[in-house]
Amino acid sequence: MNQPTNRPRAPLFLSPELLDPAIRIGAPATAAGGAPAVTVALFWVMARSLARLPKRLADGNQYGAAVPFASTVGVFLLAFYGLAYSLFPWLVVDRLTLWQAASSPEALMVIFYGVV
Repeated sequence: MNQPTNRPRAPLFLSPELLDPAIRIGAPATAAGGAPAVTVALFWVMARSLARLPKRLADGNQYGAAVPFASTVGVFLLAFYGLAYSLFPWLVVDRLTLWQAASSPEALMVIFYGVV
């Protein structure tokens, strides 16, 4: 279990564990796998599609009508990916890590066989 510490709890944005450079290896944009560049590209696709969509719909052409929606879904998925990347491995920041929250391997196998 966690050993209690005597230091005061820091707010999330001042947490020394999250600011420790040993936690983050490499630049965040590089480690995020190009997610910021893909997000910018999706915003560009969304803007371009929304600019062309009224004329297409006026002509009775439904081509590309789903592109703004799909781009928005992509932006939201990348936002959740960025949130998960920035908080990993913490489930509860500064209190509970992923490995502390995991059940024993035996219990997980029972759950796995129950699902399968």
